[in-house]
Amino acid sequence: SPKTYEESVWLHSWPVTAVSAVIENASDTVTSTLLTTDYLRDDARGVLYRVDAYWDTGNRAVRVQYTAGYTESTLPLVVRTALRETVAWLLSQRGNLFVTNEAGDSQAQAYVEIDNGLPQPIADALRPHRRTYFG
Repeated sequence: SPKTYEESVWLHSWPVTAVSAVIENASDTVTSTLLTTDYLRDDARGVLYRVDAYWDTGNRAVRVQYTAGYTESTLPLVVRTALRETVAWLLSQRGNLFVTNEAGDSQAQAYVEIDNGLPQPIADALRPHRRTYFG
């Protein structure tokens, strides 16, 4: 089958803190390890761009060995705040998590809209820090 080519490789985790190897034709018996001058890195977005060339596509055509993630000092304030709010919310909901009051009595709890297991405001704050995968 004919090969197809792409301009970028999107890594599953980000921000990228180090790349130790980028290997093309990773599924073939003869591979090619790229030099750091063969590609550009967008560490914040977790993307590699090929310089003056394209990436091979296909199942496991490119293998990247890298390190990614935040440290305590690089964690964005909005994520740090969302983590604190999530812990506080979980503690406040002990014994009542995802329980609704159907009896209609005067001790009804305030209803919180849930999005992927988090209160809606926290989920909204974290949305820019999520990446959705297709395929």
